[in-house]
Amino acid sequence: MVRPDCLNFINPFGLGDTMTLRGYRKAIEKKHGLPVHLIVKPSHKIVMDMYVGDNYSLREFGGDELSVIARESVVPRRGALYVAHPLYSNPVLFMDWKARAYPVKKLWRVFLGLDEDAEFDPPLWYPPPPRPCPAAPENSVLLLPEANSVVRLKASFWERIAKKAAKEGFSVFQHQVNADNRIRGVPVLEGDLERVIGFALACSKVYSLRSGLCDLIAEKVKDLTVFYPDAFAYAVYRLERRFPEQKLTNALIRPPGERRSLLKKIARKLPFAGYILGRFRAIEERLGRLEALNAGLYHGAPAREGGIP
Repeated sequence: MVRPDCLNFINPFGLGDTMTLRGYRKAIEKKHGLPVHLIVKPSHKIVMDMYVGDNYSLREFGGDELSVIARESVVPRRGALYVAHPLYSNPVLFMDWKARAYPVKKLWRVFLGLDEDAEFDPPLWYPPPPRPCPAAPENSVLLLPEANSVVRLKASFWERIAKKAAKEGFSVFQHQVNADNRIRGVPVLEGDLERVIGFALACSKVYSLRSGLCDLIAEKVKDLTVFYPDAFAYAVYRLERRFPEQKLTNALIRPPGERRSLLKKIARKLPFAGYILGRFRAIEERLGRLEALNAGLYHGAPAREGGIP
């Protein structure tokens, strides 16, 4: 598995991290003057297929193995394994990112030692719609309620989206790995990631919790709404629209306590604070009932870089 003439980069975590390493591979190779051999989880093979890549291996490492490798190889070295994630190989940088909440793309560039204008290669191939399809993709909506790096939203949130889409005449499907996260009354799109991505790209609309799967479909999906469960996730993981024809909505779903705190802070700084705070309370109650899904006040609202919208 270890290739003696290469830098051997292990990705221990999510799909988005695998895509980041593969997308920046040429830039990494240019920096070090050596080819990069990527070692990814077997479940991430779809990423390598989308890049039509070679020079990779499939293996999943345990936490103890990764800790040992990280202690033995603190920097990339020819012919040695290297855990290519800042949590293992640069925890000080990782904690600084957590504290300062800057975009994850910047975290990766700093960790990998790349310039700000380092070229990121997009995938070369995307899966076609699966055959047979469970329904006509152009009249379908796909819900993706799972993620590794952010907390889940309540099942009732997804159920409301599903009901609204069904009332609009769409066939609604869901996909997730953990059966405990399934949404009541919504058919499951079965199959591997290639099938899921192919269906997502052909769908009329996709609603997703922010996950690495969003990175894989963002450049080609027709209409994607991404939900962020808190301000930190919104600040660091927010997707960017790369092409003008994309329809991409980033929606921050504020916990009720966080909404109340922000509204009070705003109201106290304004004239007639008591009256305004009362009006804000009424608005907040309505937003809480709607779970932010249909509320124009901050559904997809713009945010300052690294801050709260």
